[in-house]
Amino acid sequence: MERKKLVMSVFIVLLLMLLGTIAGVSIYTYIAVNSTDGAQEIQAAERLTPDQITTYKIDAPFKTNLLKGEDGNDHVISVLISFAISNINQDENKKLTELLDNSKDMAKSRVLRVIRDKTYEELSQGGASQELLANDILAVLQESFETNLITEVFVSEMYVY
Repeated sequence: MERKKLVMSVFIVLLLMLLGTIAGVSIYTYIAVNSTDGAQEIQAAERLTPDQITTYKIDAPFKTNLLKGEDGNDHVISVLISFAISNINQDENKKLTELLDNSKDMAKSRVLRVIRDKTYEELSQGGASQELLANDILAVLQESFETNLITEVFVSEMYVY
């Protein structure tokens, strides 16, 4: 009789452990599937139409040195960027635009950090390098301003010397 109780207790403990593991994996999977990452945000930006965004322009081009690359030479970049802010929620758009207007120096500084961490080799690959730069800047701006309303970065001019 005592042995049956022991076997039953072990069985119940193992069953509870199994159910706990299943619950943990289910919660983890739910969070992983429903969280947003950069790729999902970029896909969302591609679905926005021009009337659903406000374009925020940085007036002057960024001109700065690049990180020394494989060739060991100094290189300079001049790049003009602007970015899209979703205006689906007008109130949030207005708040973010005002925040950006009051924090232009911070935004410029964060963009410059991204640019200065690139090498000539990374940025001289044509359109793919512009897209890479735009995606990196987008991630930094979204993180810096703690928002997903910034949906896309536009590189309208880019010269690498």
